Amino acid sequence: MLTDPEASNQTAASGSDRSVGSTAPATDLAARLRQAIDGRTARVGVIGLGYVGLPLIELFVGARFPVLGFDIDPVKVDHLQAGRSYIGHIESRRIAEMRECGRFEATVDFSRLVEADAILICVPTPLGAHREPDLSAVIGTGRAIGRYLRPGQLVVLESTKNVRNQRLAASMKASFLYSIG
Repeated sequence: MLTDPEASNQTAASGSDRSVGSTAPATDLAARLRQAIDGRTARVGVIGLGYVGLPLIELFVGARFPVLGFDIDPVKVDHLQAGRSYIGHIESRRIAEMRECGRFEATVDFSRLVEADAILICVPTPLGAHREPDLSAVIGTGRAIGRYLRPGQLVVLESTKNVRNQRLAASMKASFLYSIG
């Protein structure tokens, strides 16, 4: 079970009912998530605000979900928070509209993952010299976010590459075991 005091304090301070130390049965957690999705109150977290993550955020905001975007690059986050795009095919006007409607926020503060009900990982998986996916960003993300996850969250890996392999599965499992107790 997640016991990060900083994350627990942030949850308590925000007044959120997204309990870090939840001991509810898995069926109850799944039912709560389903209810939040059906009611459009589920907060979606998207990790990686590039050419995969940003269009995905647009889709969720357009479907009236609150979205919290995460990136390790503070320059990207600053642009997005100011309503400006840094991706050529995404107009700044669209980013500004998402910010103005109040359903999109970008941050570099990964401790805020506890606020998300569903987390979509959209980090780069470039191909190496032998056309194998470079999983270092995926594995690094899994290790970095594990301490901020809580029971009842849905975590999804989005990728434009086929990243199925034993090394990835083992690494991601080890990263997430801490958070689910």
